[in-house]
Amino acid sequence: MKAILDYLGFVLAILVLTAISLIVFMRPGYAQASGAAQCAPLASVMAQLSDQWKEVPVGRGLAAGGCSVLMLFADPEGVTWTILVVRPDGEACLLASVTNWETVVPPLPGTEV
Repeated sequence: MKAILDYLGFVLAILVLTAISLIVFMRPGYAQASGAAQCAPLASVMAQLSDQWKEVPVGRGLAAGGCSVLMLFADPEGVTWTILVVRPDGEACLLASVTNWETVVPPLPGTEV
């Protein structure tokens, strides 16, 4: 049962972080205005994430406006994750990445924190 709760906590955390990323980072012009975007062809970025961090795709969806794809990568142990936005031209831009990931399992209803 604990393994299921840990997994559900990981999935919930990923979904929350994805939603936050969409709200914060997907405003039109954010990446260009902030100078924070690091972009390269998707195949190149995926190879680097796999080779260096052992991350694989764990989720994706249409970004704001439906013209780009948001991709979430994580390593199998959940220690690191990366969020990319893939533009229609095939360029993938780094939005966020984290190391030393920790899954926090919310307390069951009726229990004290």
